[in-house]
Amino acid sequence: MGSEGGVFELRTPKDLLEKLRFDLKRLEADPLDQYAAFDFFVTAAHVPDWIAPGMDQRSKDQRAEIRSRHVLLQVCDHIASGSKHFEAVAKHHKSVARTETHHGGFSRAFSRAFDVSELTIHLQGDAAAEFGESVDALDIARLILAYWEGELGSDAHAT
Repeated sequence: MGSEGGVFELRTPKDLLEKLRFDLKRLEADPLDQYAAFDFFVTAAHVPDWIAPGMDQRSKDQRAEIRSRHVLLQVCDHIASGSKHFEAVAKHHKSVARTETHHGGFSRAFSRAFDVSELTIHLQGDAAAEFGESVDALDIARLILAYWEGELGSDAHAT
């Protein structure tokens, strides 16, 4: 792709933070938007790759250390790997048991207030102990965004 890194105008970890905000807005607009969820979790899981780019051992170790800092990042990485590779089979993926689409009893057309539809993530291990056995993808996405805003600084154009 070239020596400048990134793609198009996405060049820095803070650029990815802006993309996360954009993808979260899409998911908030439609909590069953699996494309927006895919985009959000895959982007969020790759923030460490942009913080510590490179294939040398030091960069790989730094990325592994970043991902091990918080169980939230492990959940994100597990979801992203499962999304990209069909299955998350690496030994370190221990946080997500499965995902499913939960359709509520009322349609969004009837009333958004009564719609309880969500993309559900069923957790296990440390993730279940911290967040419960099942969580809404939107709730986890909001936590992940808040985490990266804290890590990368909120000066990256809060929207």
